[in-house]
Amino acid sequence: MEYTLEDNVIRVLRSYEVSRVNFRLFGIDVRGTVYGEIADKILEGHFTVEIDSSLDKYTEAKYSRKKNKFRMSRNAYGFRGWHSAVVHEATHALTDWRKIQITKIDDEVVAHIAHTLYMRRAGFGFKSHGITDPVWYAARDVADSIIKSGKPNDALVKKLRDAVKNDPFYHEFIGEMADNDG
Repeated sequence: MEYTLEDNVIRVLRSYEVSRVNFRLFGIDVRGTVYGEIADKILEGHFTVEIDSSLDKYTEAKYSRKKNKFRMSRNAYGFRGWHSAVVHEATHALTDWRKIQITKIDDEVVAHIAHTLYMRRAGFGFKSHGITDPVWYAARDVADSIIKSGKPNDALVKKLRDAVKNDPFYHEFIGEMADNDG
């Protein structure tokens, strides 16, 4: 049986590893069960999933709030990095669907923690994979603090927020609110 793109996104969102992504930050409850609800909303047609060939080779996925659409690249399709991008974008979909008032920077912080916690739950080790991005390492440290204590360490969250703010990719997000309209 061949799976569709939508099927693969749903399989990731309903996976055991995603069921173990659980934390609360900025008043947002991120729970594995919520990702299952996002999968249900995909099946109901509230969210759509499509391949977007316009995404550059460094972008595995994007979520479009205005269209409630997961835009996925073919880069690394089906691999763990692609799966983590599904979790990252589903976290944006979560804040949008629930109409949560949050800054774009904090929305990115929550999404980075979620996908990094997923990667940790899936057994990904960061040291041996050549990753040099400070945002990834700061998110890893927050994810590890959640694994150890059940909640994110405030000092490590601040370090991650600063890393996101200092990343040129996110400069345009500074001072902006996420347009979460459901």
